[in-house]
Amino acid sequence: MDKFWKKLSPGANHVERKSIESSVTVPDVPSFQSLIDAADSGSFDMHEFERACGIPNRMLLPKGKKDGMEFSLFLAVTDGSHDLTHPDVESEHGGTHAHCGAHGEVYPDKRPMGFPLDRRIPDRRVFDETTNIKFTHVKVYHDERKFTVVGA
Repeated sequence: MDKFWKKLSPGANHVERKSIESSVTVPDVPSFQSLIDAADSGSFDMHEFERACGIPNRMLLPKGKKDGMEFSLFLAVTDGSHDLTHPDVESEHGGTHAHCGAHGEVYPDKRPMGFPLDRRIPDRRVFDETTNIKFTHVKVYHDERKFTVVGA
């Protein structure tokens, strides 16, 4: 779903990430009318649409249901200092690096694309017995006024 750098402290950490910050999403393609309006107003700026590789921001999470829709969530935390291939940890390398690679650059980490789900997992115990991996079930609720994910 996403892959990003975040410095964590020992103990509990609160991590919040918006879909527009994701390393796998891109903005929706603008409509023809919005392009015409931008050109007419003189504010024609297409820099955020330079990369077309990725999924639309609005599709990162499923819509869910009013009474909740169950999904499995997998989280892996790794030591980024061992995986680093470049000096700028904060750089997202063009936005959609986790989904599409980094065009013309070294991939931002030493792990294969899709790691750690880039191979067959033979047994649920791999998830349960590995201290830096969490596998749980969550519910995604659809509310016309807000978006909520509830789980572990």
